[in-house]
Amino acid sequence: MESPAKKKGKMIQEFQDEVDNISRLPNELIHKILSSTDAKEADLPDSCLTCLPALTTLCLEDWDFSKYFSFSLPKLTTLCLSGADRLPETVWNFPCLLSLDLDVDLPENVNHILSTLVNLQNLKITLREVFRKHDLFISCPQLLNLNLMISSSVPPTYSIVGWFKHMKREDRERYYLRLPNMLLGVGSAKNISFDLDSIEVLSAISDFLASVPSPFCKVEYVKLPQEYKESSISGAVRSYLLGGSPKATIVASLLQNNMIPQTAAVTATAENAGIQEPLAAPTKELVDRQYINKALSVHTVDMRVQEQHVVKNLLVDADRFKKVDSPVEGTSNDLVSSTKGNKEFGLWQGHEVNSEFVCLLDLIMHKYPETFEHFSMKNKKLCTLRLNTLCSSLNAFTKIPMTEVDSEIIVEYRDRFTFLQGMGFNLSWVVTRLNYIQHLRFSKPLITELHAIDCHIDDAKTKVQDLQAQVDDAKNILQNLQTLRSEKMSEIQKDFGTMGTSLAVGFIGDDLLSSL
Repeated sequence: MESPAKKKGKMIQEFQDEVDNISRLPNELIHKILSSTDAKEADLPDSCLTCLPALTTLCLEDWDFSKYFSFSLPKLTTLCLSGADRLPETVWNFPCLLSLDLDVDLPENVNHILSTLVNLQNLKITLREVFRKHDLFISCPQLLNLNLMISSSVPPTYSIVGWFKHMKREDRERYYLRLPNMLLGVGSAKNISFDLDSIEVLSAISDFLASVPSPFCKVEYVKLPQEYKESSISGAVRSYLLGGSPKATIVASLLQNNMIPQTAAVTATAENAGIQEPLAAPTKELVDRQYINKALSVHTVDMRVQEQHVVKNLLVDADRFKKVDSPVEGTSNDLVSSTKGNKEFGLWQGHEVNSEFVCLLDLIMHKYPETFEHFSMKNKKLCTLRLNTLCSSLNAFTKIPMTEVDSEIIVEYRDRFTFLQGMGFNLSWVVTRLNYIQHLRFSKPLITELHAIDCHIDDAKTKVQDLQAQVDDAKNILQNLQTLRSEKMSEIQKDFGTMGTSLAVGFIGDDLLSSL
């Protein structure tokens, strides 16, 4: 007796084997038929969608997918889904899909769903959940255009302008540190436009950027907002923006043919791709610019914001981290010297890093090999940037005096290590040390009391040193005076004889009445 699953599979196969005449109808007619069906009330079988193998374009609104076991359309190239309460954890089979527009509540397995779309080139996702419990990973090797938006209702009488600046400093900086991680993903962009908020964020974390190499290896033009003066850029931010490309320069405007459509805050467009029409009508939106960790072959990146809405963490990572035998993919474990002859750089496992970091990386590999266990990237330039960022942060962390540790430093480095772990490094060993330092420093006042005693000891030592210096000066004066006295007594003896020297420091009647 056949199981229900086998019966369903057999039924689907029978439908697929039959001649498909329905999907040969014009798309408009098929969409009209589907849109006229009350999908939430009707109990439609899976075959309603799987029986259209020749369908190339499909747009569904308010469609109930809760009963669907699978979603398979082998010829489909464009799919738009909107209005559904929530997509179920279905199995998707769209081998030819090129464009996808999702304006629905996403299931927990959305990362897996997207990873199966190996030919996807255009992706638009509108997030309805402002505070997602899980990060969003996008792993589509052919992706050219990415549009991510937050859609949330804001009362007309309520203004959220400036709300971000009123957050606690440690919370605000935690978000700030995510911007450099996002910029790693667009390191091959030639033209970059920043809005005022973005450039001010970079300025706020300029101390951190001073230890991070520039990710922009091909940038030619960096456009600043009109209200921001170039002279206001710090040296660290300037080096971060321009230091990776010898052709890079700051401009006031970009040529019209180099500019991208102003429908999104962040848009990545490939050099060999034409301008794509939006998959749906524009809405009030804010593209989340938190995390983009794929080195896309982008031409222009626009960091300007169109509408202000609540921003939520978003992680877009096209190079999913995976475990391999070699800690860094495509390299050996041997240390080699730089072939470029540049003394400022050295090679570590085939990756060019700052020469001062080679020994540090060897030491980390020797003592904490788990650090690189899941770190693997095919893009060597991006890998090098991340290795340098790792070393810069660890190098600075290990040199902080215990007396200077405060809550801000703890928060800063906890965010840095979280940021680095998002790059694929296992930093459990250094996080353990950070936790220990926090416990040692703040759980009891013993360390504070010890530091207070040390301060008093230092003060006492300083006083002793000052007094010792005064004693030495007094000894020198005494010695000089004694020498001068001896010389003066010699002069008196020469002029007045021995009696003169005796009377000079005695009484006038000395030796007059002395006994014989």
